[in-house]
Amino acid sequence: MRARADFGRILLKALQAEERETPSAARLETERTRLMRAPTVVAVISRVTPNPAAPEWEQVLVLRCRLLQSLPCRQCPGLRYLLDHGMVFP
Repeated sequence: MRARADFGRILLKALQAEERETPSAARLETERTRLMRAPTVVAVISRVTPNPAAPEWEQVLVLRCRLLQSLPCRQCPGLRYLLDHGMVFP
């Protein structure tokens, strides 16, 4: 539980660094506690590297395919929806 709270603080700092305008207090609280609502958090960290043989879209697609193969997505329809609709952080 502590790891999720720590990661939530890291995500909060990233949000503050990326936003042009200061986010509302409600938005900051939502981001800080986002991972605390889920019983399990799966974090996949990847990096797209410039490569003429494998363009960015292909690298992201391969990552999603590998993730789908490694998780029992038939039992996780919510995760499948997020992956299918591009709602993962590439």
